[in-house]
Amino acid sequence: MCPIHEARDTTAYIGVGSNIDAQQHVESGLLRLRDRVRIMALSTFYWSPALGHPEQPPYLNGVVRVETLLPARALKFDVLRSIEEAEERVRSDDRYAPRTLDMDIVIHGTACVEEPGLKLPDPAVLERGFLFLPLLEVAAAELCWPPTGQPLNELSAPRDVESLEADRVFTRRLQERILG
Repeated sequence: MCPIHEARDTTAYIGVGSNIDAQQHVESGLLRLRDRVRIMALSTFYWSPALGHPEQPPYLNGVVRVETLLPARALKFDVLRSIEEAEERVRSDDRYAPRTLDMDIVIHGTACVEEPGLKLPDPAVLERGFLFLPLLEVAAAELCWPPTGQPLNELSAPRDVESLEADRVFTRRLQERILG
């Protein structure tokens, strides 16, 4: 007789951002996400200058901790991309173009993945304060950076964390609406 293996939830961290009607799209996108995975925590959301295009409106960014049975590829391409499309995200060759909603997996369990279209953990965490600071806020105390095993709270924060502006009113409202 074969042993029975129970499927186990994986803790994943998802970066969420927008610079077109940002509060509306972030909230709507997270409500859609809540229908597909179990949202465990929402970070503070921060305003930050648009990378590569200072003339663009600033971005509103945060990180969400979720529990999911989905493997990383299915989470990204079946769930997150479909939510972006529902929020009318337009993809172009300019990776810094304005967007209604951007959702990316930052960490998916202990996975280290380098595949076309999927790189985990997202190396941008170590370079961009708008990912690092919110991730640190919602990370489980024992969270380690998967490639090195080093505790996340021991890693150096990117220099641009000083340019972030917390939107505490929006964050509070969002947490009440999404987490209950």
